[in-house]
Amino acid sequence: AGNLGRRLTRVEDVMRTGRDVRTASPDETVRQVFVRLAGPRRRSGAVLVVDGQGGLLGIFTDSDLVRLFERRREAELDRPIAEVMTASPFRAREGSMLGEAVELMKGRKISELPVVDGDDRLLGLIDVTDLIGASPEDFEE
Repeated sequence: AGNLGRRLTRVEDVMRTGRDVRTASPDETVRQVFVRLAGPRRRSGAVLVVDGQGGLLGIFTDSDLVRLFERRREAELDRPIAEVMTASPFRAREGSMLGEAVELMKGRKISELPVVDGDDRLLGLIDVTDLIGASPEDFEE
C-alpha cells in the first residue's frame, strides 16, 4: 500500500490493475477459470468476466463459489462462468470519488467493486482489503 500517507480521493488511487485483477471470458467454465488463476498472486475475492474488448459483463465472487457448494450445485463448476456470474454488477466510474465508492460498497454489503471507463471497459478493481489499510485521514471529504 504505497499510496498511504497521501490523500486518497479518487477510485484510481486504490484500485488494483493488471495482473492483480482476476479476469475471465464468459465461455470459460468456473473450473477452468480457477485452475488458470491458481498460484501465488495477490488475490481478490472476485473474478471479473469481460468480453473480447474488455467490457465488463459480470462478477463471480468467492461467495458465489461457496453458494454453489452449499446448494450442492457442484456440476455448475463445469458450466460457463457467464451462467453463474452476477451480470451487470455494481461498478464505479473512472474519476469518481473514492468516498462514493466506499459508501456504495458499505450500503450494498459488497467486498469488491469493479472500476470502468466511460465505455464500460474494465480498468481495475477496488477490494475491501485494500481499503482496510488506509486510515481515515487518508480520505479527503
